[in-house]
Formats: sequence, structure tokens, C-alpha cells
Amino acid sequence: MKEFLILYFKSITTLFLVIDPIGLVPVYMALTSGMTVSERKSLLNKSVLVGFILLGIFTIAGSSILWLFGIDVHDFRVAGGLLFLLISIQIIFGNDEKQYSSAGTGVVPFATPLMVGPGVVTATIVLTGTVGVIPTLISGIISFVFTYLILYFGREILELLGKNVTNVITKVVGLILAAISVHYIREGIIGVISTY
Repeated sequence: MKEFLILYFKSITTLFLVIDPIGLVPVYMALTSGMTVSERKSLLNKSVLVGFILLGIFTIAGSSILWLFGIDVHDFRVAGGLLFLLISIQIIFGNDEKQYSSAGTGVVPFATPLMVGPGVVTATIVLTGTVGVIPTLISGIISFVFTYLILYFGREILELLGKNVTNVITKVVGLILAAISVHYIREGIIGVISTY
């Protein structure tokens, strides 16, 4: 039971950190600044739905994609870990709000690539190969529920925490994601070595 809970906790944490809903709050507010409340909520509903559908597709078909290109899951863990590391560096040192505020508003770019980008796709395929399809889907549902709630109350969260505190939390999230990246790279390298 304990191992079962730890498995789900790790899966949910990984997806949640890669989606980074706290870091998306100021981006979401910037992208929807000219919208009415109903338009903003409509965009959020559509984006979360499209995001989860994309996650489901890669969860179910991810292994087949790897098989099609002859890629081992250990190879993908190393590549995924490196990608996570780059994303974490961008989170820590970047400014997403400035980067995306002029990107236009709609399900694209918010659902993808902002909410479900290369990092989430990578995490989904790696998790599917590690813990299985069903745990990854359940972890995805839980992660998207938390993401939806955080973005739904985004304005209140920004007002409550303030922009500086939100930025600090985002940087801490980036640091944790960097640690997860190193873990994936280490596991992938060990897996590759063990196959020889």
C-alpha cells in the first residue's frame, strides 16, 4: 500500500511540476487580460479539456511511438531528463509572462504548447514506460484538476500571494524539476548500461 501511494505521489508530482500551473497563472492572466470573465473561463475549460486529451493520446500511444522509431524507454528517460533540465533552467531564469504575452490568445497557445508542451509529452511517455498506462492517466486527471483549480482562482491567488511570492514559488518549482531531471537522467543511464 505504501509503495502504491509513493508511486502515485511521484507520478502526480512529476506531471504537476512539468505543467507548472502556478507559473502559468501570470501568463494566463496576461493572455486573457482583454477578456470578460465568461470568456476567460470558457478558454480555461477548453484548454484543460484539450490538454488532457493530448496527454491521454500520448499516454496510450507513446510506447507505440517509441517502438516505431526503435527507441528504448531508457534512452527516452535520458533525453527526457535533459529536456526537463532545460525546462527547469528556463523556469528558474526565464520570464514566461513576457515571452508569451504577445503570443495571441486561444486554445493554442494556451492548451499547447504552454500547458501541454514537450515537457509534459516527455513526462507522459516516460511515466507510462515506468508505472504503466492507468497510473499515468489517473495522475494526469489529478494533475489537471489541480491545474484547473489553480488557474480558475488565478486572479485571487495573485492578489493573495502577490506577484513576487508567485515568482518565488515558480523558481522553487523549477529547482525541484531540475532535481527530478537529474533523477531521470541517472535512472536512464543505469538502464542503458544494464542492457549491455
